[in-house]
Amino acid sequence: MKNIIVNATGRLGNQFFQYSYAKKIQKATGGSITINFKEIEQKAELLPNQDWKDSLKDFNTNYEKVSFNRLQLLSHLSFIQKILIVFHTLFIRTILKKDNLKNYDELNNFSKKYANYLYKRGLYVFPMMSVKYISSNHDKILLMGKYEDPESLDEIKDELRLDFIPQAPILEQNRLFYEKISSTQSVCITIRRGDYLSNKFKDDFFQCDEEYFSKGIKIIKQKVTNPVFFFFSDDLEYAKKFAENYLEDSDEYYVENPDNPIWEKVRIMSKCKYFIISNSTFSWWIQFLGDYENKIVIGPRQWYPQKSTNKSNNLVQENWIKI
Repeated sequence: MKNIIVNATGRLGNQFFQYSYAKKIQKATGGSITINFKEIEQKAELLPNQDWKDSLKDFNTNYEKVSFNRLQLLSHLSFIQKILIVFHTLFIRTILKKDNLKNYDELNNFSKKYANYLYKRGLYVFPMMSVKYISSNHDKILLMGKYEDPESLDEIKDELRLDFIPQAPILEQNRLFYEKISSTQSVCITIRRGDYLSNKFKDDFFQCDEEYFSKGIKIIKQKVTNPVFFFFSDDLEYAKKFAENYLEDSDEYYVENPDNPIWEKVRIMSKCKYFIISNSTFSWWIQFLGDYENKIVIGPRQWYPQKSTNKSNNLVQENWIKI
């Protein structure tokens, strides 16, 4: 029986992508999904109270949770897989370092052949951003990467929308807020700040500023009759000030209640009909889960800033209005 082992990294948006790719393989091959949260648990110890945790457990997902260090993780692989992972670790630190940050389609012929060789042996570990699915006859399948490839999710999008429904009922503090979203021309505005503004990450990630959101709001007003704006952010005070400064007196808007758990945010935000998103994987998933037939999504033309070492633009969709 196949066992698909995922080495989880990142917070909810990243975990959704990693789980989704495992689900894609499971649909093709059968078997079970095991997710290793060891790296996330280590991150939580360094950065407490920042949502570094197993966020998938709060949804209708199906997997076995484990906490393996790297040696324990490798012990579950076949002998040839162990050898290949050891050599691969050396390669991505040296001759394949730059290629590891690319999408599969951007690789040169040599790197593609190397990647395909790994896939056939059940190792979907290169390049880090996205891979190509090639079936493997190995019983153990290892996933170590980001898997930010929306096209690969098309065949399982309906299953994912069911898997990513929160298990718990809506919180009482949000009931009226949720009903307002359901009954209006609701526009979800996701403002990501927090670590994106730090010296460590600003050049690589901060892309969506006041001008971006202001343009997005103007576009929505041109296309939607009587829009109602709902702001969600990791900095709610900033979101309130932005709304006061950039919206007109006649505009109707609301700011989310504080202290909502992440699973509750997913439920509320994805209920909106229109979206102005930030360049975060969490924000990307919110618009993906929105199922309004005539939804409009406004997103950045380039997912990462020009100065960023990250060059992938995979998450920018053709059917978005891009700024």
